[in-house]
Amino acid sequence: AINVQTGKEYQPGKARAYLRRAFGARLEDVKHAFTFYAESFTDPITLDKQSYKLYCEFRPSIAAGQAGWGQAGLLKLKSIRNSARQIRSAQEAFAAMLDQSVAGDDPFQ
Repeated sequence: AINVQTGKEYQPGKARAYLRRAFGARLEDVKHAFTFYAESFTDPITLDKQSYKLYCEFRPSIAAGQAGWGQAGLLKLKSIRNSARQIRSAQEAFAAMLDQSVAGDDPFQ
């Protein structure tokens, strides 16, 4: 893939190496949590549109006096999984409401 802004080819190996250094032995846990979250969205366009908001919600907090990229922080995997469960629960509730509507009991009236 090519970066449309710079015209340079992406190098996924560099990104993988960075993630391995950053998360170490917990990398698989991080990948699982974010995959679980991403799969909570039934529409990839919605996930794409939400990506920066999601980054802001889940980015690790860093210690006072620290700033910028590369600072050590705490990524809370439990909060990522909990958010995914909330999305899935809301989708299931909406689907159940639609099922009631199809069955003749319109929940919107």
